[in-house]
Amino acid sequence: MRYSPERQTEKEAPTTKKEPPRPQSSPAGQHFGYLDGLRAAAALFVVLHHAWLWAGLPLYVFGHDAVGLFIVISGFCLMLPVVKAGGTLPGGALAFFKRRARRILPPYYLAMLLSLVLIWLGLGQQPEGYYDESFAVNLNGIITHLLLIHDVFPSTATQINGPFWSIAVEWRIYFLFPLLVLLFARWGVLKTVMLTLVGSVLLTLILLQTRVNMASHGVSPQYLTLFTLGMGAALIVYSSQGVFSKLYTQLPWVALVVLLSLAIIVLGLVPLWGGELVPPYVSDYGVGLWSACLLIATSRPRTWLNAGFSWKPIVFLGTFAYSIYLIHFPLLRLFWQYLLLPFNLSAQVTFAWLVVLAVPLTIGLSYLFFLGAERPFLTRRPKA
Repeated sequence: MRYSPERQTEKEAPTTKKEPPRPQSSPAGQHFGYLDGLRAAAALFVVLHHAWLWAGLPLYVFGHDAVGLFIVISGFCLMLPVVKAGGTLPGGALAFFKRRARRILPPYYLAMLLSLVLIWLGLGQQPEGYYDESFAVNLNGIITHLLLIHDVFPSTATQINGPFWSIAVEWRIYFLFPLLVLLFARWGVLKTVMLTLVGSVLLTLILLQTRVNMASHGVSPQYLTLFTLGMGAALIVYSSQGVFSKLYTQLPWVALVVLLSLAIIVLGLVPLWGGELVPPYVSDYGVGLWSACLLIATSRPRTWLNAGFSWKPIVFLGTFAYSIYLIHFPLLRLFWQYLLLPFNLSAQVTFAWLVVLAVPLTIGLSYLFFLGAERPFLTRRPKA
């Protein structure tokens, strides 16, 4: 399946009756509410995951999967301008790197500073029996976080702010994006996805023999394949090439989402049956395929999925989902440690209070953080 920038002619247009509608808008410079809705859902899922863990409730293994969805969405969104430009990277690689640095790094470093301040003011004084390595910071942790290589080392991967490990992983993927765009144009989608799949598997097997951090919060070579799946999903949705149009309109994407969801749930519940948890460098590939199918299914106009994720309140949350992801972890710990832990509540009651009180406060503070630390660095969208 080779991606060609050539436009589809009228004769090549699919003629299948009762086809699902395709998006009519041009992807570049447009705002798609369903993408923000999916971002919001992923961010809220991560927040609830950490609230669950702070409350002390057992067996909640699906929070990691939301990171895979974030990676696929990233590949999808970054591919949209390439689709509009006919298969080339607008402005070239250097301009792309500058845009990504401006978008990702300032909020990241400001969130890192905020996390260090909170650790210094109180989170570093951990209650007996409730130690968390994220708040035991040393010089190596600070230096590696500044260089965005903290995920490489087991001792620094989750220091300062636990979710920061995935920012380092995605940051490295950005440097391969121009090459991936070139491979998509010359080799096609299928060959490029297979190349990243084989390459990430081989790299995983090699790194497992070293001291490089390959835990669930590690370097995660599999995310390169997930990112590429997101790029391919963008082509299926918005490319005018005939083969992508047929894939978009003829495959049962919702049914695939349901089947893959069931498979992910079954794998995630393996420990209940006395087995060991499937390592993320295996299970994440299934999460990536599920995420790509979900993006394609949700993109269809006038469907319940599209309408649900395009709901204005959740779209609004999605506009600052990055800020939520960056600062929710220390804020939840702060609420739990100083407002709930002293009352010695049960795990269930603690989780309920976190959801009712701490999560809304965290989202509100994340929006304030967005206004000051993220929005000033957003690339302005061209006016329609």
